[in-house]
Amino acid sequence: LNDFELRLEDNSIIDRAFNLAAKMQGSSAGALRTQAKLGLRLAPLAAQGVEGEMLGAVSGALSEFIDGDKTLSLIMSPKEPLPLASLAELKKGSTTFEELGFSAKAE
Repeated sequence: LNDFELRLEDNSIIDRAFNLAAKMQGSSAGALRTQAKLGLRLAPLAAQGVEGEMLGAVSGALSEFIDGDKTLSLIMSPKEPLPLASLAELKKGSTTFEELGFSAKAE
């Protein structure tokens, strides 16, 4: 792996999804957004090590993305090319978060 970038641009689909879900559940879109963001904030607590750091970065960015009209970017740009097998072995701790060059952001 040399470089990886995934970008999702929201052009109101998030708003429409929460509004539809709220209508179906008899709730408000704001309440559902709050619930979703809370769940995202709790998710990293279940993971440890590099996986926990990555999940923490992703959950923070997704939480911002849920607010709508933003672009979510997941980027991995390691300092040196990484064999894909090392990604499958993150639990073993052989690769650090910094070595992965991982970032997640909503802008």
